Amino acid sequence: MSIDEQLVQSLLQRKKRKSLKTELVQQHREEILALRERGLSLADICAYLEAKYSLSVSPDTLKKAVPEVVNKVQRVARLISSLSCSELKQVASYVQARIEKCRQAFNQASNQASDGRKA
Repeated sequence: MSIDEQLVQSLLQRKKRKSLKTELVQQHREEILALRERGLSLADICAYLEAKYSLSVSPDTLKKAVPEVVNKVQRVARLISSLSCSELKQVASYVQARIEKCRQAFNQASNQASDGRKA
């Protein structure tokens, strides 16, 4: 059996490129985690890295290089799925109350701003 040296070299180069991309992604680990915390999807983060650093990576590469970007989402999903129906209702009520409080504060600030323009 003969080994196709050209094919072997090609495969080794591809493996080297992948490990280099992984290293480059890991250099931006904190920034990637901060973007994920802000709600960006993996595809959005890939586009960000491409635009800012000309670093073209796939979401799969991000998952492998920075596993925390997926682990946090999985932890939240497990937490939510572990809540009972009554606990979910309590969370929903709390969130609705916070939204209403923010809406009231916004309306109050808007009214004060418009009153200031009238004076």
